[in-house]
Amino acid sequence: MKQKNKQPFVSVLMTAYNAQEYIELAIKSILDQTYKNFEFIIIEDCSKDNTWKIIKDFAGKDKRINAIKNSENLKAGGSSNKGIPLCKGKYIVRMDADDWSYPDRIEKQVKYMEENPKIVVSGGSMVVCNENLEPIGVRPYKQTDEEIRTVALRLNPIPHPASIWRTETLSKTHLYPTDTGMSEDYALTLEISQFGEMGNLGDSLIKFRVHSKSISNSKMALQQKITLQLSRKAEKEYGYRSTFSDKLWRLLQVITMYTIPSKIKRALLNRLVLDRGLLKTTEI
Repeated sequence: MKQKNKQPFVSVLMTAYNAQEYIELAIKSILDQTYKNFEFIIIEDCSKDNTWKIIKDFAGKDKRINAIKNSENLKAGGSSNKGIPLCKGKYIVRMDADDWSYPDRIEKQVKYMEENPKIVVSGGSMVVCNENLEPIGVRPYKQTDEEIRTVALRLNPIPHPASIWRTETLSKTHLYPTDTGMSEDYALTLEISQFGEMGNLGDSLIKFRVHSKSISNSKMALQQKITLQLSRKAEKEYGYRSTFSDKLWRLLQVITMYTIPSKIKRALLNRLVLDRGLLKTTEI
């Protein structure tokens, strides 16, 4: 006999804003997972397109979906913070409204977390794609906690779109900061790392969509500035210690913050990331 009102073991959390072009495929990739014991919480953040209608249509067909529409625009961090307390699962899987998850993604991640109880957050490799979800390359990440912490002061070592979080540990944090406007995922990764270990699977878990709209130079400079502030906070509050390479990386960030156009800056930083082995993009 099937259990009624079975408690979901996993909560999938997605926030969405003006995502009508991609969200249908993103939702389907979760509903078609080989792992079945999950709830799917979708927070719609006052979109100006048909995003909410698409979400409602899916929710009407699948009872695992808990669709919530914000009364005001809270942005990604605020919407995520609204959704986290609603999550009933032992684990929270993050999903972006414009990406696509491989069918066995959740199954692999749950197995990994269950076999590694000290790990509080983990991710995996991402297949980087263009706007049409056509693969460009594979972006792998450092896998062990020891390796991850060697690069944590330079960039987010856990790919947030492919992440899974231990809900009980997440409740010990301040959740996503809402005062930065960006890099909220990096801030939360650094904070939760003080409560346990981090890890990444070598397997590709999602197709990560890269949009043609590039970040403006001023916005990228602000992102660099916030990242530097967060890494310094990690040193003061979470026990991280910067190496010579970390200090050199920070100096590079400061020098390039306002002096180099964003397109060139990204190319240079990506080249250094590759050379230093922080993470790398390889052709597939």
